[in-house]
Amino acid sequence: MGNSYGLIFLSAMLFVISARDVDFEKILKTFIVTTLTLFVITIGGNKIGLVGSILSAQNGRFRNSMGFSYVSFPSQFAFFLTAAYLVWRKRQISYIELLILLGLDIYIYKNALTTSPFVLSLVLLGYVLVTKVINKDIVVRFSLTRVLASLTFIIAPMILWWLCFKAPIGIFMMVDKFVNNRLRLSVAGIQNFVVSLFGQKVQFITLDSVGRFAANYNYIDSSYFQNLVVNGLVFTVMILLLFTYVAYKSVYYRNDVLTVVLIMLSIHAMFDPQMIILWYSPFGMLLGKYFSMDDTNFLPVKLKQS
Repeated sequence: MGNSYGLIFLSAMLFVISARDVDFEKILKTFIVTTLTLFVITIGGNKIGLVGSILSAQNGRFRNSMGFSYVSFPSQFAFFLTAAYLVWRKRQISYIELLILLGLDIYIYKNALTTSPFVLSLVLLGYVLVTKVINKDIVVRFSLTRVLASLTFIIAPMILWWLCFKAPIGIFMMVDKFVNNRLRLSVAGIQNFVVSLFGQKVQFITLDSVGRFAANYNYIDSSYFQNLVVNGLVFTVMILLLFTYVAYKSVYYRNDVLTVVLIMLSIHAMFDPQMIILWYSPFGMLLGKYFSMDDTNFLPVKLKQS
């Protein structure tokens, strides 16, 4: 609490534990309705001049926050909305629904120009489209992909660590350019702030007094590295183990769409900080299922119906 959001952080963790007995589909529906309402009010209000925008020019990219308080926020909400909707509808989703989600993601990307969540949204939509066309699961069908998917929240931070501290400079520079210097910021964050067992209070510097990016900008975008620095090694390991439990259960019950979404979330957390921030993502609520004997939420539709 003292290191991050105070009572808001405590409330979020209590929500996670309380969600152990709540049907996750109800959480998804609530999140979807709330996020769509947020988009309508914020973007609509911006269009008619009631809500202001932040405009940013970075490396030749002209970005618009579309009424949100930061330029990347609409893309992050769109990514988690896409993921939540796909997990809720699974392969029952229609082609029209997939097209609408694609249109929303493209529209927001054209304005906000936030690469990582947009690319991951396209991968999710493409995967669900393929499995719907062939009417077969893919990831949970093969032994190797099942093992990799179960360990995705262990593998992803290991790959990130390798990219930041062990990879050849050419690979580092290529990936860093693609993710808009976020690898470089992750390396600086680990080097500047000592990783401790129980974390520390960190004052991240982002914008200067006139709203421009500060010269001494030091924000750590990676969920993995930010949690290591702010919340500490013990908390980070606990969260990763809980996410690994969720991924294992999803694979065990052959819930293909949820499994693929969890893989995308583990990749997203390499470069973005929203992994356990509940006002962005509903998937942190799944961690509470560790404290429940009910595995219903991990079952695919055909097993639920039978």
